Amino acid sequence: MILRLRAVLGCFAVAGCLLFATSARAAETFDAIAFSAPSGWERFSAPDGATLRFTKEDQATGAFAMITLYRSVAAGSQSKANFDTAWAELARKPLDASEPQMGPTKEDNGWEIQTGSALFKKDRLSGVVMLVTGTAENKMASALLVTNSTVFQTELGGFVASLQLPPVAKRTSSVPATTSAVVRGETPEVWYAYRAAPGSFTYQFTFLAVLPNGDVLGSIPSEGMLGVSRATRPQYRWGRRKTAGNEVQFDYGEFGVTRMEPVADGKMSYPPGSKSSFYYRLKPVDGLRIAGEFASDSPEWHQKGKPADIVFRADGTFINNSVMTEIFDGSGKQLGTKDSGSGTYEIQDFTIVFKYSDGTVARRAFYLSANGGGPLPNAILMGSYPHYLRKD
Repeated sequence: MILRLRAVLGCFAVAGCLLFATSARAAETFDAIAFSAPSGWERFSAPDGATLRFTKEDQATGAFAMITLYRSVAAGSQSKANFDTAWAELARKPLDASEPQMGPTKEDNGWEIQTGSALFKKDRLSGVVMLVTGTAENKMASALLVTNSTVFQTELGGFVASLQLPPVAKRTSSVPATTSAVVRGETPEVWYAYRAAPGSFTYQFTFLAVLPNGDVLGSIPSEGMLGVSRATRPQYRWGRRKTAGNEVQFDYGEFGVTRMEPVADGKMSYPPGSKSSFYYRLKPVDGLRIAGEFASDSPEWHQKGKPADIVFRADGTFINNSVMTEIFDGSGKQLGTKDSGSGTYEIQDFTIVFKYSDGTVARRAFYLSANGGGPLPNAILMGSYPHYLRKD
């Protein structure tokens, strides 16, 4: 069974590259998604119009498949961050799905498409789940496919090939130099969880941020948290923090409630009662100065003859050789990227702001993984990616 499921996983990875491709077969629409309904499948529409679902089952063999289309929602401009949030709510939480195997990022009709698939096993149910998200104009459309058999491979593939998204203006990858000011907002409280990546020297990280007023983000945007609030970023998927008995709950409305239990100062078990899965509160990094050469290749990048990706100095200057930094306007819309240059840096509210000598202002989310019980004492995190300090 495991071998068959892994075969399906491979099929999903290939199919994901075709999802939302231009096709003349689409016959109807659901919200932003045009599609051709699979013949002979049962059809369910949620009373509130939030989802449209198709299912099929072979009772003799126990094989099943399910397709769910989700009404588009307001989202950030970063397609991978949007995907991560959707995966947590639509795949990991209900199915105990493992970390997704990501396909390549695709551009189609101005939408940025992210595809991920993974095995899952919950109770007596096991199979493969694939999530595909399309991000454009600060909104996200999603489709979820679940099956436990190769029996429905042809039908799933046909449905995938029929999907379309409407054309939107294509996002630019570079912009002229800008002198946009970065305005500070409320200071957030940031929590993270981590676990070793299978077969790797590194770790997988998940984050959440809580503002003093109780607003919460279940995934930190790649721009960081400087100046980010519900008022300045209404397009992000916000929730509310609340307490219920001995639990801390993060309520994301239609996307569900994440439950945790405080077990020590700065530490919460997830879910409540867990003895192995925890979130840790990160210490603030405001005003931090860094000194050294960093690269993301591996902890031994220097010994392998790799050059530094970025160099920081304690006087507040930097030299960027190859790290992608992102340029945003005041509403959180990404205007472009910059991956080389030099200038000065500032760190505030879990955000590193790069002020390049040509006037460009760019930024990334920033954390020290050693704070709060982290596993990488010689690394910094920009976004969710570790950059390792050169060790001679």
